[in-house]
Amino acid sequence: MKKVIIIALFFVFGVNINLVLAQEIVSVNPVQNALNISKNTNISVTFNEDMNASTINDSTFIVHSFQTGLQTGTYGYDTGTKTATFNPDNNFTVGEIVYVILTTGIENTTGDTLTGPYEWSFTIEVDGGSGEFAAKVDYGAGNTPWSVFSSDLDSDGDMDLTVANGASDNVSILLNNGDGTFAAKVDYGAGNIPYSVFSSDLDCDGDMDLTVANGASDNVSILLNNGNGTFAAKVDYGAGHYPISVFSSDLDCDGDMDLAVANYNSGNVSILLNNGNGTFAAKVDYGTGDGSISVFSSDLVCDGDMDLAAANYGSGNVSILLNNGNGTFAAKVDYGAGSFPYSVFSSDLDCDGDMDLAAANRFSNNVSVLLNNGDGTFAAKVDYGVVDGPMSVFSSDLDSDGDMDLTVANRGSDNVSVLLNNNLFITVTSPNGGEDWQVGSGHDITWTSTGTSGTVNIEYSTDNGSNWMELVDSTEDNGNYPWTIPGTPSDSCLVRITDTDGSPSDTSDAVFTISVVPFITVSSPNGGENWQVDSTYDITWISSGTTGNVRIEYSTNNGNSWIQEVTSTTDDGSYSWMIPDIPSDSCLVRVKNWSGSPSDISDTVFTISTASGVPVEGLPEVYSFNVKGIVTNNQLEVRYGVPEKAQVGFWVYDIKGTKVKEFSEENPAGFYSVRINMSGKPAGVYFLKMEANGKKFTQTSKFVKM
Repeated sequence: MKKVIIIALFFVFGVNINLVLAQEIVSVNPVQNALNISKNTNISVTFNEDMNASTINDSTFIVHSFQTGLQTGTYGYDTGTKTATFNPDNNFTVGEIVYVILTTGIENTTGDTLTGPYEWSFTIEVDGGSGEFAAKVDYGAGNTPWSVFSSDLDSDGDMDLTVANGASDNVSILLNNGDGTFAAKVDYGAGNIPYSVFSSDLDCDGDMDLTVANGASDNVSILLNNGNGTFAAKVDYGAGHYPISVFSSDLDCDGDMDLAVANYNSGNVSILLNNGNGTFAAKVDYGTGDGSISVFSSDLVCDGDMDLAAANYGSGNVSILLNNGNGTFAAKVDYGAGSFPYSVFSSDLDCDGDMDLAAANRFSNNVSVLLNNGDGTFAAKVDYGVVDGPMSVFSSDLDSDGDMDLTVANRGSDNVSVLLNNNLFITVTSPNGGEDWQVGSGHDITWTSTGTSGTVNIEYSTDNGSNWMELVDSTEDNGNYPWTIPGTPSDSCLVRITDTDGSPSDTSDAVFTISVVPFITVSSPNGGENWQVDSTYDITWISSGTTGNVRIEYSTNNGNSWIQEVTSTTDDGSYSWMIPDIPSDSCLVRVKNWSGSPSDISDTVFTISTASGVPVEGLPEVYSFNVKGIVTNNQLEVRYGVPEKAQVGFWVYDIKGTKVKEFSEENPAGFYSVRINMSGKPAGVYFLKMEANGKKFTQTSKFVKM
């Protein structure tokens, strides 16, 4: 027997179309050869004239998917836009190719059919994956496994395995347990020396059947699915001399899946057209190069039918055969090719939206992963060990976690190796779009993650991602970070969380708003103070969103009437007040926006008092406490007075009540000034509490760091 090399050509073509595709077709969606399409996508086609809605159905608008077969769903037609839609009953499988066929059974309102059938395909996005793989787990197959294919054979929603075993003349079925582990193999007879296996819905009954290319018996075996992952006995159809690779797609655009077979010794491909029920017409052969060992079908020129590419080992080139639109093919055109590994498969392994490569390397007993740089160039390979003689590699989501895993058929060790993708991800959950968070308020940034380094970097943007500001360069990856909203109002805000190693990363799905609700908050006097007649104290407040000027009033009868102190003064958070000679223990201060709203009043009454007895010059008669309401240059200014020797303590709390600073000092009677360093503390509202001599005197005032 000749020594041959198997190459699986899984090409991905990135050409889109938006021009007239046939006489009556204007556009399709998703577009031809599109990547990263949502798994819950609907499919639509727009015509240039009104169509007969009754002719748009499951026999004229047909959807097959690469790993789950014929799709069912709901059809619709909008006369106004001349658009037909297909809404699948179930989501597509991540990473798979979806084929859509429009037949000439579609008619317009006058009974004219499409001038020709049309077919296109697109690829479903993946939901995760790092492109790094766990160590292999091996499962027994037959003797000398040459090829592996992954699809949902028992219609339970997970991906099973089919292996063609060259030396035992059979195929092994390994059903998925639902978690990426597999039940023991069940074998079904094939022809003599089966090299290649392909799974598709051949009889259009909604389950995945099998086609096997048998090298030594010059035929292909068809095994129809019984609907539960078991298979009927094989039925054989003649192919060329030494068929070594098979691919299934709708070559004649009639809605069923045909076969293309690469024949190594006869240097051609055999086309077997489906009769519509899983039986096949006699082969028709088309010449290729010498030693054809692999065949793949795709719309190479974007004309609405499926063309062929065949890899020729003997002549060292690739033959392109363009479809005439009816399942017949023009003469080959050859392109030079270099040397290849035994098998290569393309899929999005690291969930970044481009197509990566996995290659099975027979003589080095490993599989190489080459991640796409995003421009069609690839990073250096990373090798993962398998067993003896890896001949074929296939990528699919084996453990149903949204990423693309690898399966390798090992010729020399009679088994298959499963390598699960390490699903490395970060997902921002809040803010994730639409929130309205107010300046100065506290909210939690939340996220979920798997497989990160343990710490993350958090940034935010106020211009929809054009520029980013660092919130914290490294914080624990525990899914939660408390954030006091900064004073940067915008309706185009985003949050981005990135592993401190640089990857993975995620950004809010849509913008949220940082808003300012106009407010004024009196911080001093705010209740309990004792301010002496003819002394000067600072009235302080914090504000946002005002007109820029405020008026200040005071009351000596608990707000029953008000006396105007100043009609208009700059809204800078502080006003120096000479205390009037109106003693009272029921005093309040009111600060209001010059236009009238908003406004705020002292929380409780304070006292205006006259000196009693003969005071010692420069010494206070009572305890006093005054806080400037706005932090300047990261320094909070505090003034206090004690009429006796006192141990004085200060505590700073954030808006959630968490203590962020504390200190104490002891002083004799007198007036004192203190500056508290707020460097490193986020912007927001805070509270400062003072206690003297135990709780002989205690008072709390608000302030804000902008």
